[in-house]
Amino acid sequence: MADAMRNQGAVQWAYFFGWLWTLTLILPHSIAANLAWPDQVYAQDNIYSVLPHSIWKIISVWLMNIHQLVAFSLYVVPLLFMWEKLIRVHSKPWYIRLPLRLPVSLALYLIGVAFPFYGTINSLYKALAEPLTAFVFPAAVYTWVYRSQSARSGAVLKPWKFLRKANWLLIWILNISIIIVWLFGQFGFGVYFSSQKLHNNIRSFGVFAQCYQCKSSAPKLHAPALAPHAARNFTAGAYLAPAHAPYSVEASTFSSPFG
Repeated sequence: MADAMRNQGAVQWAYFFGWLWTLTLILPHSIAANLAWPDQVYAQDNIYSVLPHSIWKIISVWLMNIHQLVAFSLYVVPLLFMWEKLIRVHSKPWYIRLPLRLPVSLALYLIGVAFPFYGTINSLYKALAEPLTAFVFPAAVYTWVYRSQSARSGAVLKPWKFLRKANWLLIWILNISIIIVWLFGQFGFGVYFSSQKLHNNIRSFGVFAQCYQCKSSAPKLHAPALAPHAARNFTAGAYLAPAHAPYSVEASTFSSPFG
């Protein structure tokens, strides 16, 4: 992409292959996970709590940790530069600036521990930003720029020939459809359901949850209290066995200590 920014003719191919890479990176495993565990994936924000234990899961966890370290280093750099500018150490040597970056990292770590709803927060962020920046705004700006006949005739990169028929009518239909679908579909419903899920998670787990979305342990079984009028020759098997027990109560060899 950086090379394509210096060579305008390569932008289309770079964007296409970047889009294709993202498509093949995200869609296949997402579709497979949703088809394999639909209910569990809906209830759990972390896919690793749903996937069965295997060597591939361990490798994936380590690769994800490496990815998170690299992504954090890239995304936090602008914030660190702003912090250095704020405390007026941006012109100091690196061995002075690096320790002074720790408060920002610790603050981000504290926020991450306090609000572990990263799946829900990520879905809310994507619902807010992705449909607008990737679909709605480009389609709207393209439609606005080429709204006049002179602009369309002077376009450097013209659409395919069959799309230019009827005064670019198919282009307008395609752009308006993209704006409507992504604005009301992904943006509207996405923001609503992501906000609702974030609200439910905060109410259910609170801030600084000791165990976020952990699987509950099996409930402990307690023997029911005996009725005062229990028979003297009562057996534990007869009392505890349900009515649909597949075995014979009379054949039970487990006698009650009550006689």
